[in-house]
Amino acid sequence: MPWVNRLLVRKTLTPQQTSARRRPAIEIARQPALAPYVSEELRPTLSVESDAQIEGFIRQFADANLHPVGTCRMGSDADAVVTPRLQVKGVEGLRIVDASIMPTIIAGNTNAPTIMIAEKASDMILADASDLSCSSGFSVLTGVWELVRHIPLLI
Repeated sequence: MPWVNRLLVRKTLTPQQTSARRRPAIEIARQPALAPYVSEELRPTLSVESDAQIEGFIRQFADANLHPVGTCRMGSDADAVVTPRLQVKGVEGLRIVDASIMPTIIAGNTNAPTIMIAEKASDMILADASDLSCSSGFSVLTGVWELVRHIPLLI
């Protein structure tokens, strides 16, 4: 199994870099041509003018809002943690069904692709379970359900 550094390194902008990139957006949004479409400026307010004020605003309100993916990358190569059937390499009976299997981060929100991964995983799990059905008609999924239905729900 490939070694994964648990201290994931991510590239983030400093508040100064973010401020420098935000200033043009603020200036564009404040143009008279856009005035009919802007009812009010919520953040930063009109009182925020200088680079230092914008930087202060960023330090107070900015959040990375990351969508981590790829920590258990799926693939066929030696560095992949999960097989294309979402099975963890080297661990029998364990699958990973979430955004961590995505090989790279997507350009949009990860919610819909994660739902698609779960839908596809359920198809693969059902297909694999039907291959493992016992001769008595007792399927693996029935056995799992018998175990799971007795676990109390945490609400």
